[in-house]
Amino acid sequence: MSRANNDTYTRFAIIMHWSIAFLILLSLSIGLYMDTFPHNSPRFNGILFYHASIGSLIFMLMAPRLLWRLMHTQPTLPPSIPRW
Repeated sequence: MSRANNDTYTRFAIIMHWSIAFLILLSLSIGLYMDTFPHNSPRFNGILFYHASIGSLIFMLMAPRLLWRLMHTQPTLPPSIPRW
């Protein structure tokens, strides 16, 4: 499934990248919101469920993304961009 020309990432890689990025930001914001409640409140436990569920989803999306990355090469950089 690798592209013949190595100019861009595949659609799968782009969708996975932005989905994971969105979920990380969502989980971070939920975690910061969750921290405003006392740790023994029912509200805290309810929010913790969503925070943990999103974290599990991130982990499950990272596995196929990392497998994809191991089987595909990254696009070549344009000559105007330094290697570092």
